[in-house]
Amino acid sequence: MNGASREIIKWWELRRIPYTIAVAGVGILSFFIANLIIENYASSGEEFLKPISLLIGVPFIVIVANVCYTLGWVAELLRRDKLEGGRYRVFAFYSGLLVSMALMSAPVWIALVSWMRHQ
Repeated sequence: MNGASREIIKWWELRRIPYTIAVAGVGILSFFIANLIIENYASSGEEFLKPISLLIGVPFIVIVANVCYTLGWVAELLRRDKLEGGRYRVFAFYSGLLVSMALMSAPVWIALVSWMRHQ
């Protein structure tokens, strides 16, 4: 592995922990918000989300998101010679972060659609 490849991997890996915290935070928050939405219209005693879904679902999705994150630096290594400077990595990082956070907010959107259907 040459110095340029190490620099690319280092750039990406220095941002992995903040990325994971942001994605996991949105995921956990979205599960709780979705649960609050559903609790407002569900019959008493009915649970929208089981606590076990948080214990299994969020870590699973965070792992999948981090596998996809790794593809960012893999793609940059494969295409490095065709790109200008670090333009690709900045675009890939932020667009990947936004897509991951949007996907992690899915429980909120599902709960809102479910709530609207029950109105």
